[in-house]
Amino acid sequence: MKKFLLLCLLGLGMLAPTNTITAKEHAGKKIIKVIMENQVYLASSEPADGPITHMDVKTLPGGVCVASTDCGDYNCSLDVSQLPSGSYVLRVYTTYRMFEKQFKK
Repeated sequence: MKKFLLLCLLGLGMLAPTNTITAKEHAGKKIIKVIMENQVYLASSEPADGPITHMDVKTLPGGVCVASTDCGDYNCSLDVSQLPSGSYVLRVYTTYRMFEKQFKK
């Protein structure tokens, strides 16, 4: 019975179309760039990712949101100069993707 089930599953797998994409192809198409300049995070996205919708900073550990901004363009910024010393995570949300970066201040 197990052999029959295995053969059926293999047969179904042979019928399904193959839509494989390599990591190199996938990684080259979608990029969110984030840099820090004078305690301001500057983010930019590519058209394949869609515009940046939101950026936020949360504390580590705990995940309390301490700074956020709404965006609607392919470029966005978030000032973190007023944050006290500690560990944080920056999240940049686009229409199709999310980027996360941990940082210490």
